[in-house]
Amino acid sequence: MTTILPNMLARYHLRLHHHLPPSEIAVKDKTATAGSIISKLGWAGVWKGLGPRIVMIGTLTALQWFIYDAVKVYLRMPRPPPAEMPESMRKRLEAEAAKS
Repeated sequence: MTTILPNMLARYHLRLHHHLPPSEIAVKDKTATAGSIISKLGWAGVWKGLGPRIVMIGTLTALQWFIYDAVKVYLRMPRPPPAEMPESMRKRLEAEAAKS
């Protein structure tokens, strides 16, 4: 899961913020403004299809990383070491434990 999460977050961010309007507007009217698109489609129409697209991209990304991890395990490639706890968090937890 640790190798999947950063890639998935980046992909979801890009998909959400670079969601194009429906193809009929993108192709037919190259000079359409955001206001004219929203007035033609409405708010619901602008976001129509985004949910299935997120599910599709998430599924494909998970499959891609599952295959990648399976190949790494099969070839016995080394994995990165686990992250260390930040110093500030370690001190805070020690202080909380000392209080108890």
